[in-house]
Amino acid sequence: MTLYLIRHAQADERGPQYPDDSKRPLVDKGFKQVKSLVRALKALGITVDQLFSSPYTRAAQTAEPLLPQLKKGRHIHYLDHLATDDYAQLLVDVKERITKNDKTIAFVGHEPYLGELAVYLLTGDKNNLRMIFKKAAWLELSGELEPSQMALETFVPASVYKNIK
Repeated sequence: MTLYLIRHAQADERGPQYPDDSKRPLVDKGFKQVKSLVRALKALGITVDQLFSSPYTRAAQTAEPLLPQLKKGRHIHYLDHLATDDYAQLLVDVKERITKNDKTIAFVGHEPYLGELAVYLLTGDKNNLRMIFKKAAWLELSGELEPSQMALETFVPASVYKNIK
């Protein structure tokens, strides 16, 4: 299996205008990052069988433009556990929704959770090392969707793929 972990793009700052942090939207720079992300994925021929996103506004606004990269007839699965550190339950939730034919999946979420999830899938312990995702970065892992059973393939920040045409 190939798993893409994608951090949401640049969102509005925390503050009194967003008493509910889950409602913070992307800003103009974030929407530009998402456009670049979609363009890069298309140019690289990357498609996904299943797409999972945190239900937070900024993650959903990052995931929705990825629909053309999703297998025809599929939709985004919004999972609350992509906004928490309950990685074992997240994997249970995901496995309930994928089939044996799904070879490529993507998660859109937040820091510090995506970094910890990556470490958990690579080493089996989210505290073994620290991996930090910048906004709109993506990480590619391959292997079995189990703790310590995946390998790091690529880690691509937005500053690298923004010029892919």
